Amino acid sequence: MKPGERIKFMRTQMGLTQKELGEKCFVSRSHVKNWESGSHIPNPEDLKIVETLYTEFQKHQQDLFFADDEKFPEQLRAFRLERKLSQGELAELVGVGRGVLNKWENGNQTPARGNIKKLRNLQQQATGCVGLKTFSENFPEKLKALQEYLVCTRGELAKTLGISLAVANRWASGTAPTIAMVRKLEQFCTERGIDFNNPSEVQKMSPDEIIALRKKFGLSQDKLAKVFHVNKRTLHSWELGKTEPRPKQQRKLAVFQDKAWFALFERLEFLLNDKEFSIKELAKELNDITDNSLQEYSVLNWMAKVSYPNDKQLAAIDRLCTSLGYKPTKEKEA
Repeated sequence: MKPGERIKFMRTQMGLTQKELGEKCFVSRSHVKNWESGSHIPNPEDLKIVETLYTEFQKHQQDLFFADDEKFPEQLRAFRLERKLSQGELAELVGVGRGVLNKWENGNQTPARGNIKKLRNLQQQATGCVGLKTFSENFPEKLKALQEYLVCTRGELAKTLGISLAVANRWASGTAPTIAMVRKLEQFCTERGIDFNNPSEVQKMSPDEIIALRKKFGLSQDKLAKVFHVNKRTLHSWELGKTEPRPKQQRKLAVFQDKAWFALFERLEFLLNDKEFSIKELAKELNDITDNSLQEYSVLNWMAKVSYPNDKQLAAIDRLCTSLGYKPTKEKEA
């Protein structure tokens, strides 16, 4: 989701007008309008203010949910039916027995504070475009398609999801996952824009898009060809439109693009959030390293996926991050 779209989503969720949000962010209504239309990119400080307001709003809404003891049984039942869950399925998500949940709905027992908190957290989670039961239908086939889409082994997929290989093998052989794991998978797919019901559907890249991808990341035909284990002639043929990448290669193109952006955003987040650089300060630091006239809007364009830094700028970002003690995600996990 683009920054402007994200701001509009948060504003409408909070029930604020553009003018009211502008007042809270100490900017004019036209500023907010330009953010939402994409005419102007909000700076990180303004975006952080909106995110903070939205977080406070969510916390307030959470506190209101299940707050009335008298209406609790009615609210709980309405919530369960809205999410299309059986008593057993909701009980599993909360971590209690079905009999306990039944007592809550009948008003015969009041849940502990910890269970109320779990229910509030569940209430905040998006259900996605499909119900849980639809999501888990034909699960082994969908799991295999997801594995192919991500171009990984079953063991690598299991590690990504935080489960053992034995569990993944049981799923592949037809054992149904728990509702909690279905939830986790749903969230995993939603965050990556993957339709779990049909993950093998990959949008094909046109010759022009392949050329644009290569140029955006500053790669020669030879370098990009090595990434996909093909020769330069094959890649040249893709770019001319004479041949097309096979489905597995199309998926690799999509995954490569995502990984490259992820690596960049992780470093920018470290510098802007953890080390609290402003956009102006970051541009100045990178200029000192590269002896180049890097503008502030270039950094904003990177964050908005409008452009990608060249090799010299990437090297400067890496050098600055390393000097400040940055470690990539894989190293942190190790």
